Amino acid sequence: MRNRTISIAISFLIFLVSVPATAQVTRRARTPERETMQLSLGRICAHEASLPVRDENDADGDGDTTEWVRRRDPSRSYGMDCAAIHEVLLRGAFHMEETRRERRLREGRAHVPMTAEQAYIQFAHAYSTRVFTMVETDTNRWTHDLRSDGSEPEGWRHTVTTCRDGICRIAPGPSWARGGRDPWLYVYGLATELVTHTLSDREEWSPCESEIDDWGGRMDHEHARSIGLVPVVCGEPGATANTFYARPSRITMRARLASIETAPEVAREE
Repeated sequence: MRNRTISIAISFLIFLVSVPATAQVTRRARTPERETMQLSLGRICAHEASLPVRDENDADGDGDTTEWVRRRDPSRSYGMDCAAIHEVLLRGAFHMEETRRERRLREGRAHVPMTAEQAYIQFAHAYSTRVFTMVETDTNRWTHDLRSDGSEPEGWRHTVTTCRDGICRIAPGPSWARGGRDPWLYVYGLATELVTHTLSDREEWSPCESEIDDWGGRMDHEHARSIGLVPVVCGEPGATANTFYARPSRITMRARLASIETAPEVAREE
């Protein structure tokens, strides 16, 4: 009996020693990383344009098999979606802050402006809620836990489902270390560079021919048409995985502001 008691005690001590390490790993995996502009943008890019792959088969015929290209269309370089998404987030953050300021003035309350980073992050989370929450039915649900250190995100898909002729099969997918880490770190680096740009120099970095306010995938085309969004050309046909749009109300507003800004110059010339 005594030996059994000692054996149980030893087992319990081993359990106590092992649990903290496991618990710490679990806590680290679930503790949110401090949000930054580049982390928000990178997560949205990975969700909306997927992660890139290496152009190992030289699909674009340029002789470079190390460049990063779009996963579903290797003949296209990766990154134009991210740049256009950055423009949408910048403009949305600006209008969100202007709306807050105007409301406070109407209410007779003092307006304490957010920093540009705070407004950008808040708008990104409000606009792309699925990216920042764990939605079990979302195949890209792992994007909510992407981190700047490249560690494996919670929810990373370890299996892939392929369907053909009405028959679907589940097969093992690539590990995060083999199929996700390097592509994600490339996206994060791209986002880090993009957030150094503002709307004041958009013509230098945005792929779109004119200002944009929204984006959507193929499944959003009908809804976008029904509410009157205006498609904007962003690069050559097929250059982006998403379609980018301008809102009619903001097109009118931008035209009005442009006419006001140019009016004094016209008057001086006369």
